[in-house]
Amino acid sequence: MNIFAFATVAVLLFANPVEGPDTIPVISIEGNQLEQFPEIALFDRMGWFYHSGDHPELAADSTFSGSWTPVTLAMWPGHVPDDWDGIGWFAGLVRIDTTLHNREVALWGRIYGGMEIYVNGERAGSAGRVGTDYKTEEPVGLFDPITFSFGEKDLQFIAIRYSNHNYRKAWDKAPIGPLLRLGLPVSVLYQYQSRIDETRNNRQISFLLMGILAAFAFLHLILFFYYPPEKANLVYSLLLLSYFFLTFATVSVGLTYNPDLFLRHLYIEGSAVVLAAIINIYFVFVVTRRKINWIPAAFTFAGLGFLYFVYSNPVDTRSFLVMFSYASTITAIILFSKDRILEGQKDFNVIIAAYVVYFILVIPRTLLISTDISILWAEYQFISQIGFIFIPAGYSMYLAKNFASINQLIKDQLEENERLAAEKQKLVEQKKEELEREVLARTADLDKSNRLLLDSLNKLTAAQDQLVQQEKLASLGQL
Repeated sequence: MNIFAFATVAVLLFANPVEGPDTIPVISIEGNQLEQFPEIALFDRMGWFYHSGDHPELAADSTFSGSWTPVTLAMWPGHVPDDWDGIGWFAGLVRIDTTLHNREVALWGRIYGGMEIYVNGERAGSAGRVGTDYKTEEPVGLFDPITFSFGEKDLQFIAIRYSNHNYRKAWDKAPIGPLLRLGLPVSVLYQYQSRIDETRNNRQISFLLMGILAAFAFLHLILFFYYPPEKANLVYSLLLLSYFFLTFATVSVGLTYNPDLFLRHLYIEGSAVVLAAIINIYFVFVVTRRKINWIPAAFTFAGLGFLYFVYSNPVDTRSFLVMFSYASTITAIILFSKDRILEGQKDFNVIIAAYVVYFILVIPRTLLISTDISILWAEYQFISQIGFIFIPAGYSMYLAKNFASINQLIKDQLEENERLAAEKQKLVEQKKEELEREVLARTADLDKSNRLLLDSLNKLTAAQDQLVQQEKLASLGQL
């Protein structure tokens, strides 16, 4: 038994020895409260008690005595009775005014196990199925409203047969008990339907985001194969795939109540968060043309450590993974801002703007969701989901602009090469014509020289013949 329960029991026993229901604190509910407010959170009220075991007779108020242990109905971590073995009974006395006599009310909320509701010993309804172990138990999340009517007496006895065997395996950070809310049927139905619609819309947005992430990852992978020197497309496609698996695991975690599947999705979610944080840093270094230094190395080693904790204790590690992811995001925006301010890299404006929108839409919900501070957009999960896509969108816009610049540069280079090739071809043709003219001129000169040489040879031959003839005649004259 924890300290809180022990102190409560001690005070009760000291002030009023256990003699019957009249000595037990009660939960007061007035009709005007249900008229003014759409619902009353019963799990926040004091006056609930717990009894171990699975005995059907505990549904009757005659068994409600000193053997029951004071407890918070939600049984948040740290407030779970030591003898809780996964199945037991909750009970409380509810004092109502005459306006609620024979009036129909409704219970709704969220549970992580199976539940049966009894009002004044009569079964009012159930959610899921109570089981003796987590294999026979059928847990539900948000359950359909359970409608019933109070009797005509002022003290109403509500007993809850409840089982939650999964918490020891996966949900040690979630409430163990039922999160019950009471209200008038019309208000409860509206609240329930609103929550269902919100859950469905968030799920549809998540699936849409998954489709966008997968499409962009495939696109940038194609761009990398089209132009391999730009390695940012490859790194970015890996980053988008990490975001894809992160979104998939987050949606799956919210859809399953099987502890084995729950843990499996937590493994995927944690691994995706670690990989996305690490790849994000490397992407920044590739885009900003930085040499790999101690920053990516530090994130890599830290990520390996987080992966170990993800697979050893995924539930406790989730909050630390959020901080690790934010550390990566803040480091990225600092590096981009530094290059924008000091080096005048105006192309990074779109990335910086995307980060600013991300921080405005996402950070308030993360930091203020557990406080009383209210910011309009922080109350809606789909706003955070939309904000989540801004960083990939900013990266894609930058890479698209960069790719367009590269394409334009290649196009200009091709046009320049074509121009140079045309000029070269023109010079070649000019040289060819000049060489042809020179060849023709030299050929003509050679022909003229040949003719002169031939005339000289003919004259020389004629002179030689004439000289021979004269010598012959001289010889004849001597004879």
